Amino acid sequence: MMLVIILFACLALGGAAQLEENDACETEHYKGNCAASRNCPQLPASMNAMGLTSNDIGHCGFTVIEDIICCPKSAVTSTTTAKPSDITTTAPLPGNVSTGSRNLVRPADRACSKIEMGPIPSSINHIIICEDVAFPEYPHMAKIVYDVEDMACGGTLIDKRFVLTAAHCIITRDMKPIKVILGVTDFNDTEQWQGRLEIDIKATYVPQNYSSFSHYFDIGLIELASDAVFSVKVYPICLHTDPTDLPENTEIIVTGWGRTESNSLSKHLMAAKLNLIPLPKCNEELKNYFDRRLRHGIDETQLCALAPGKDACWGDSGGPLHIIKDKAYNNYRLVGVVSFGIDCGKNVPGIYTSVPKFLDFIESIVWPEG
Repeated sequence: MMLVIILFACLALGGAAQLEENDACETEHYKGNCAASRNCPQLPASMNAMGLTSNDIGHCGFTVIEDIICCPKSAVTSTTTAKPSDITTTAPLPGNVSTGSRNLVRPADRACSKIEMGPIPSSINHIIICEDVAFPEYPHMAKIVYDVEDMACGGTLIDKRFVLTAAHCIITRDMKPIKVILGVTDFNDTEQWQGRLEIDIKATYVPQNYSSFSHYFDIGLIELASDAVFSVKVYPICLHTDPTDLPENTEIIVTGWGRTESNSLSKHLMAAKLNLIPLPKCNEELKNYFDRRLRHGIDETQLCALAPGKDACWGDSGGPLHIIKDKAYNNYRLVGVVSFGIDCGKNVPGIYTSVPKFLDFIESIVWPEG
């Protein structure tokens, strides 16, 4: 039986010995008492009131099945003052790249705090070499279904009503996305298929600057007609919101049901470990491949990734590019969206749309109230 663990992005309390439930605790930002997460229902409101994020939650210790956190006292009586987020931005019109500054916690970070208070499935870690993945290791994976059979795309559940994907998976010629399937890793598995969550699409959104004649701004949102019911097999992923560049060779993971070596779409969700490639190096690698849809090369709104013999392929478009937050619990962050490639598995970098660069677009639609 799979062990469900409630996971928090917690800070150790000054390296002290493990505390027990009901012990007094103190972090850099607040005072409280140690408690199991289920016994701290005021946590989201208190953290938001103090201007803190999930990264600021104190960690007292753990039991067999969950973390013991430092549950803050009432935000009204807390001795701490609000701490502005390190992430600053203005909110331009939807579709513009995130720029500017504002001293507020990002809506995506607040949403992540709530996501990480819920059950995040844990399973055995895998060495991924374009191999099948365990069920349900990636409960945020979504399969987009079209009104014709000649189109295949993936997506990522980021909220109970929204799936993030590529714009070119939404703006398609002579076909349209009609529904999303969640909670399935293996489409040949009868039990998984019978327990699937299938939701119609209510609306779709793409950046105002997107054009099907260009590879830029290739990101989009699907609004579901009804809420996704969360479980260990259907659960949203947090967005990577750090605007700073990721280091070269950062290990990332791409997942999808795209074309395999047999030249057919996979029925089982596949995953591959890749390495991030700096943009200058990426442009150098692609200089011999002319594409009129890349008039100024790969830019800062995009990411490049490569690993020998591993790649995303046709049918993986719109799917997630993850960075690993905690391997032990298969806890990831969504950092990119599969956009395009020159050829599958030809030792040429694949191109992904950078999620952090489009936070304003995403937040204005998914969390318009902040």
